[in-house]
Amino acid sequence: MLTVYFSNNMIQAVVGTAGKKPSIQRICLTEAPEGSLINGVVTDRHALTQCLRDFWAANKLPKSDVLLVLHSTELANKSVTAPIQKNAAMLEFLRREYAEEFRDKPPVFGYWEMRRDEKAHQVKLFTSAAPRAYIEDVISLFADIGVTLSGLDSATGTALRLLSQLEQTRRATCIVQIADGVNLTNILLVDGEYAYSSMNRLFSAPGTSGYGVEIARQVSSILQFVKAQQIEQPIEAVCLAGLAPS
Repeated sequence: MLTVYFSNNMIQAVVGTAGKKPSIQRICLTEAPEGSLINGVVTDRHALTQCLRDFWAANKLPKSDVLLVLHSTELANKSVTAPIQKNAAMLEFLRREYAEEFRDKPPVFGYWEMRRDEKAHQVKLFTSAAPRAYIEDVISLFADIGVTLSGLDSATGTALRLLSQLEQTRRATCIVQIADGVNLTNILLVDGEYAYSSMNRLFSAPGTSGYGVEIARQVSSILQFVKAQQIEQPIEAVCLAGLAPS
């Protein structure tokens, strides 16, 4: 299996196996041509297509069973409580849930179940949505180099799956911040479940006081959200990931 991660201007590929005992065989990295990939959005298709073609050839990467993980400003994420229902009805439910965010852009949706309450006939879902045109453009980009995508996921959703397995976070009420180059993803967990997330651009260099101020500012913003939503559980910790040791 191959998982490819699109971020700000980096393309990362992991070759391995999934399942109960996942394994990583290879990690391949390349930088997208300047100005061709910004916040997960393709801005120079010709340059990026050639970059991907060369990247696949140089690393002899598989062209099927490829999962793409997107870290993009085009994606929206929500925690949604919905009735237990079949997939078609759930997608229609999400269409109404995201109606305001995608009023002028027909969206596509993805979701997975965080918690099920059979007695109340409800499920709590982590959901993602993106403009259909954006997703179709990404799929066709890979088709141009002969790669068939087996699925797409959001970077936040992927991080949540990992956090749900870690002893430190699987039941915690905490803030998790993931630094990825100039991007900072902030995730609020309440009793181990997704409650809120945001993505911000960092302008200061790692290790500087300005960098610390920017990170602290996002913590403050999430604490304001906690207060506004009247979340009663206290924040137990702020966890930072992706920072190089000083």
